[in-house]
Amino acid sequence: MSLDIPFKLLLLFSSFSFTGVPAGATTAGLGSQHAQLLPYNNQRTSHFFNVKTFGAQADGLTDDTKVLFPSLSFSIQTAAYHLQYLAFLSAWNKACQATGEVDIMIPKGTYLVGPLKFAGPCENVSKIIVHMKGYLKATTNLFKYGDGAGWVEFRWIEGLTLTGGGTFDGQGAKAWPYNSCSTDFNCKLLPTVCFIHLAHQLCLQIVHVINNIFPQSFELAYKTDEEKVLFQQNVKFLAMNRTIVRGITSVNSKFFHMALVECKNFKGSKIKISAPADSPNTDGIHIQRSSGVYFSQSLIGTGDDCISIGQGNSQVAITSISCGPGHGISVGSLGRYKDEGDVSGLVVRDCTMIGTSNGIRIKTWANSPGRSAATNMTFENINMENVTNPIIIDQAYCPFASCTPMVNSPDNETTYTF
Repeated sequence: MSLDIPFKLLLLFSSFSFTGVPAGATTAGLGSQHAQLLPYNNQRTSHFFNVKTFGAQADGLTDDTKVLFPSLSFSIQTAAYHLQYLAFLSAWNKACQATGEVDIMIPKGTYLVGPLKFAGPCENVSKIIVHMKGYLKATTNLFKYGDGAGWVEFRWIEGLTLTGGGTFDGQGAKAWPYNSCSTDFNCKLLPTVCFIHLAHQLCLQIVHVINNIFPQSFELAYKTDEEKVLFQQNVKFLAMNRTIVRGITSVNSKFFHMALVECKNFKGSKIKISAPADSPNTDGIHIQRSSGVYFSQSLIGTGDDCISIGQGNSQVAITSISCGPGHGISVGSLGRYKDEGDVSGLVVRDCTMIGTSNGIRIKTWANSPGRSAATNMTFENINMENVTNPIIIDQAYCPFASCTPMVNSPDNETTYTF
């Protein structure tokens, strides 16, 4: 069936069950190592860096990214985060300058930290393992983050593994009352700096060079009014390759719990994500402009989509995910902005939705300013219990009362198959 509506969609839905347990679901165990108990292995070249060695205080009170000059203006403080004696970033910088395989250890304990930016490239490092055993608490002082900054960010890194059983606590309850994104049309849900004004790859190269000279400057120079975000993701991965995230917990994020942007070859498993059912825009995992992404064997309960597939993704596999509470697994919303990338090669299989408002949802905007396509998407063996809307295909999506009348774009078409 071909309709004159905003997107080209080719979907395959099969083996849906609204009660019971997934038939034939498989799991594969992936272990993790305790950072402090790693044995010395003389068969490899490795360097170990412990954040406590660099002054981190696991007392839950000391801000471990606090600058030496608290009387400086906010803008100078933001730059000083990168220049002064920052326990976590000092450990990272030393590790990034090492050679061979590198281990960074965050021992057990509660650490109060402001925004952290772990940036590459680490030219001579073949592999970085971050053993996150601790409990990281985000500062609730929103002025420390700046306009649109995230909390913990990894960017431009090859071969990162984040593991260890630790927790990222965004302490989002302090920010949720101020979140108007559910009613404000101009609230951008995910900060992206390189797909509106410049050729995409060229933009990434430019901001990479600028960032190496003036840390964090690209966050300010390339962010438009359309792209501002006032709340922070717990963990963001930007332009990463060969990344593994295993055995990590994220709770009470101020915004998205985990965001992938411009990532390739990303594997996540045994991840736990939790936030209250009424917490706004706390998507569990958001994926955008990424390829070769695989998430499995994870538990997600939050106030928005458990997993959201944004624009520009290809070859994404979601398997053995338990979702609830939340809004289910969604594709989109797509088509809000011009020149968005297509979505293709999505597989969602052997997942369970329990007590969610939606099961599988596809959201595309009417009045789309550009032409996009979403094709080759398979949803298989999805089990739903007490789900209000098991399957939704919304091709005139707009969550705001101020939306213009829904008019389908004549430049796009939608095709779907059950």
